[in-house]
Amino acid sequence: MMIMIPIILPALIGYEINLIWYAVLMVINIEVGLLSPPVGLNIYAVDSVAKGLGFSSTLGTVIKGTWPFLALYMLTMILVFIFPSLALWLPTHMMK
Repeated sequence: MMIMIPIILPALIGYEINLIWYAVLMVINIEVGLLSPPVGLNIYAVDSVAKGLGFSSTLGTVIKGTWPFLALYMLTMILVFIFPSLALWLPTHMMK
C-alpha cells in the first residue's frame, strides 16, 4: 500500500476518483489478500493462536474456516464498487 499509493495517486486525482472510496476498496482488497492462501498472514496467525491455546489445529482447517469471510469480503467489495455511496455516506456527513 505504501509503495502503490504514491504511484497511483496522481492518476486517481487526474481521473477525479474519490480518494476515500478508493481507500475503502483498497483496504477491503488487502484484507482479502491477508485471508487467502498461500500468503495470508491472518491464516498463520489464527493457526498459531489456536495451537497456543491447545486446540488441534491444522492449516487446512483454518483455510476452510476463512471461506465464509472471503465470500462476505468479496460481496462487500462488489457492493462498494457498484454503489460508492455505501463507502462515502459517513464521511460526507462528518464534513458538514
